[in-house]
Amino acid sequence: TASYHSGLQPIVKSNRPDVFAFLSGSAKKAGFLLGIFVLLSFANASAATITSTRAGGNWNNPATWVGGVVPSTGDDVTIASGATVVIDSDAVVGTLTVSGILQYDSTVAYALTVTEFITVNAEGVFRSAQSGSIKNHRLIAHGSIINNGTIDFSSNANETGVELVFTGPGNAIFNCSDAILTNLRQGNGIILNKGKSAASVLSFIPGKAFRVLSDGSTTAKGFLIIENGTFNIIGSRNFRNPVFSADGTYTIPATGGLWLGNQNAEIAGMNGDVIIQGELKITNGIFNGGISGENSVITEGNGLLKISGGVVNVAGKLTADGGVCSISDGTLNLAMHPNSANNEPALGVSPKAKLEIYGNPLITITYSNSGPTLANDIQLQGG
Repeated sequence: TASYHSGLQPIVKSNRPDVFAFLSGSAKKAGFLLGIFVLLSFANASAATITSTRAGGNWNNPATWVGGVVPSTGDDVTIASGATVVIDSDAVVGTLTVSGILQYDSTVAYALTVTEFITVNAEGVFRSAQSGSIKNHRLIAHGSIINNGTIDFSSNANETGVELVFTGPGNAIFNCSDAILTNLRQGNGIILNKGKSAASVLSFIPGKAFRVLSDGSTTAKGFLIIENGTFNIIGSRNFRNPVFSADGTYTIPATGGLWLGNQNAEIAGMNGDVIIQGELKITNGIFNGGISGENSVITEGNGLLKISGGVVNVAGKLTADGGVCSISDGTLNLAMHPNSANNEPALGVSPKAKLEIYGNPLITITYSNSGPTLANDIQLQGG
C-alpha cells in the first residue's frame, strides 16, 4: 500500500505518456505545512483545445463551441465564464475546466468521462439538472479534481443527481479545500474503483462547505462506495460526516481501504458493524465505529486495522477474527456503550488473527462485560 509523509501528498501522473501533472504549494496549519495542489499539464499535440462560446448551449451542438467543433476524445475543454453548457450526450475528453456553468440534461442520463484532470474555477458551477428527476448521470474521472467553485451533484431539491466515479490505476486527488460548495449524492456520491487493490489512493481534501443531499449538519448521510482503492481523508479543514453509503453495517472490501489522516476530521459512527476485509488506517482525526454496545469493529480474512495516531472510538467490541490489528500510537477507546446482553469480550483476538501493540498507545475500556454469563473483557486466543 502506498504511504506518504504527513506533510507531503502524492504526485499524480497522467495516463498519456507525454502529459504530466504535479502538485505543489502549502498552507500553514498547527505548526506544519500541508500541500495545496496546483496542476500543470502539457497537452498531447494531437489534442485540441476547445472552448465554449459565451452563449453556451447543448454539448453536442457545434454552435456551442468556438470554431464550431464538438469536443472529442483527448481534447482539453473549457466552459467559458458566463456560458451555460448542457451535457446532452455521452462524451470523453482529456481535461475539463469549468469557469461558467456545466450541467447535465434533465431528461436522459449521460456519462462524461475525463481522462486527465478537472478544474472548477471560483466562478464555475458543475451541477446536475435543474429540473426533472434523473439521478444516475455519471462523471467518470481518471485523474484528479480541483474544486475551487461549486460542484452540486444533488440539485433540484435533491431530485436530480450525479454519481462521481474515480477510476484508473494511478493515485489521484479530490481537492475541495477552497470550494464554495461540494454537494454529493447520498450512498453513491463517490464510487471509488481505482486499480485492483488498496494500493491506488484517492486523497480527499474536504472544504468548508461540504454537503450530502444538501445537508451539512451532523445528521448528514454517507456518500462513499469503495470497490477498489483507498479513500484517504487529508488536509486540515473541519469535516464530520459518515462516509460509507450504508445506514448500518458496512464492509471495507479486500481490495479497498479507508485512511483517515486529517487531524480535524471525524468520521461519524452508524448503527451497525464495521467489517474490515481490506485496510482501515488511522493516523490522525477521530474514527467512530458504531453507536451502540451491539456494534462491533471486526477484522476478517487478511484485513488490516492500523492505528498509528488519532482516536478510534468503538461503541461495542473490537474483534480480530482474521488479519492484523496493529496499534502503535493514538487512542483506542473500547466498549463505549454498555451491552448487557452480550458475553463477548471488549477486545477479542481469535487464533486466526494477529494483534500488535507497541509504541505508546492509550487503550481504554469504558464498560466492563456485564452479561448474564461472566466473560473476560480482553480475550487473546492468538497473536
